[in-house]
Amino acid sequence: MINKINLTKSTLILIFTLFFLMSCSKSHEKYIGYWKLDSANSLVVMEITKDNNIYKLNENIIRENSKSHVLEESGDELAFNDEVTTIKLKLANDSTLLFYDDKYIKISQAEVDKIKANIKQKADNWDACQGLKNKYYDEIKDYRNMYNPEHVAKRDEITAKYEELVKTIPDCKL
Repeated sequence: MINKINLTKSTLILIFTLFFLMSCSKSHEKYIGYWKLDSANSLVVMEITKDNNIYKLNENIIRENSKSHVLEESGDELAFNDEVTTIKLKLANDSTLLFYDDKYIKISQAEVDKIKANIKQKADNWDACQGLKNKYYDEIKDYRNMYNPEHVAKRDEITAKYEELVKTIPDCKL
């Protein structure tokens, strides 16, 4: 009879321990995902992933060659060592992450894609603008004499043409 009670007691302790461990490990699952720096024009998006029970942090998936860290579980938090000190990531709630002195907001894959598309569009616009400026400077280079009325007239004509063309590219100015 005593063995039966000890076996039942041991089984209950084992079950409660397993439930406790499972609930602790799942608390870190809330960290997984994309986190955007909470700033109006921020282009900083962190990603936290879990692969083979190892949590990883990519500090900015928008930028190439971003720093990446292996995270360690530290109570309810995740942390990494940056060779100087231990940096902790702390969930303020399910959609807010505190990292260093910054606040990050959880975002979806669709929002990440939108940010990346916006950055690509801006880069394409910048390239197009630079190309247009190069053509403009190439065309006016032969009309530098500001004392020659023909040069001034031709330069004004070219400038007017390119001022209209730059209007087709957002944020482009001659």
